[in-house]
Amino acid sequence: MKNSDFTVPRPGRARIGWVLRWTLAGIAAGLLLAACRRESTPPPASETTPAPASETQTPTLSEADIVSTHRLLDYLENLMQRKEFDQARRAISELESRPMTPAQRQRLQQLKAQLPPG
Repeated sequence: MKNSDFTVPRPGRARIGWVLRWTLAGIAAGLLLAACRRESTPPPASETTPAPASETQTPTLSEADIVSTHRLLDYLENLMQRKEFDQARRAISELESRPMTPAQRQRLQQLKAQLPPG
């Protein structure tokens, strides 16, 4: 017989694995239940009533839209400084199709005015 035939299991090893699995399963179930309860609570009444929209109001912009448009405007300004006007025209056409704040729209118009004809 070989020495490997006589392996002795460590005491309590199997019991620890079983307890650990059930403990983790219980924690996961508790977290899932807590998350479901949080999502199902209705928002306060003040948040559910929409504010009256006027026709002159710009559409709601997300923070990501504002930041990405700002970065594109910075990129356009950099292109203008490097005199890469063909790429600047492509960036302008991309920017014109994006939602912008009034300040961003004004900055785009200023950069477009600096673009030489061609």
